[in-house]
Amino acid sequence: MHHSLSRFPHIEFSREAVSKRAKETKAIIGELVLVAKHPDGEHRLYRNEKTDEYWQYASAWNWGAKAYCFIVPEIEVEDWKAQRYVDPDEMIVFVGSLQQFLAVPANRRIPELLKHVRMLQSIRTMPSDPEGRWFGPYLKENVIPDFDRISASNAHEA
Repeated sequence: MHHSLSRFPHIEFSREAVSKRAKETKAIIGELVLVAKHPDGEHRLYRNEKTDEYWQYASAWNWGAKAYCFIVPEIEVEDWKAQRYVDPDEMIVFVGSLQQFLAVPANRRIPELLKHVRMLQSIRTMPSDPEGRWFGPYLKENVIPDFDRISASNAHEA
């Protein structure tokens, strides 16, 4: 399974990796069959009939809405339409913004840090948590930090 991973590995957490995949996407899509369009109008689900691999198509808005695709686990169309897979570009933007915020020691000592981050997200000064179904190399625990642990470990520094 996932024969294409040797040619097109999972996208690493870097802007360069998303840009590289965007350049490769036209060639990749040429080998795939459209399975479904997501109700959000942005995402599409494709399948490679030769390898039986599934691919999700997305737009990297922070890169000027560049289209790119990536391998995803097999899924029923209705399940995918209800909740697509999480996009690597959204994770990269979220993690980069959060790392920058948490690099400031005073920010790590904010009481109720998670509540503060949610407030920043609500006024759109920090990106929302990535949306979608987590899978494989893109696991929630590798992207969304444990704010309680951060607050507790930095309370000792105050």
